[in-house]
Amino acid sequence: MLLKRTLFAVFIAFSLLALCLNATPVPRCSSKASVNLMDTLGGNVTFEQTRELIVTLGGRFSENIETNNPDDYFIQIGEEITSTFSFRKMDVEIKPPGTSHFSYPLYGRLGLYAGRDLKR
Repeated sequence: MLLKRTLFAVFIAFSLLALCLNATPVPRCSSKASVNLMDTLGGNVTFEQTRELIVTLGGRFSENIETNNPDDYFIQIGEEITSTFSFRKMDVEIKPPGTSHFSYPLYGRLGLYAGRDLKR
């Protein structure tokens, strides 16, 4: 009888702990695409899940691109853990004051990129 009470008390304690910590599963991204607006460059960047482990980064900018040198421009994804891609690496064609449409494949799932901060 003592074992049943102990097990019941442990079960209740863990249940209350879970409620207090508001334990929820890690959210998964259920959509196929995510769009990030980049107002200072007059455009947006779209992340689209094109295959199981391939996300395509695509977009076009129409403002504030001042030089033709693709080494001068980067897209940085994330704050703490970052990924940085130069316009040269992504083969972005620059046409000041903007760019042509570009598309670049990234490894992973959309949830890795959707909702992360972007910097230029």
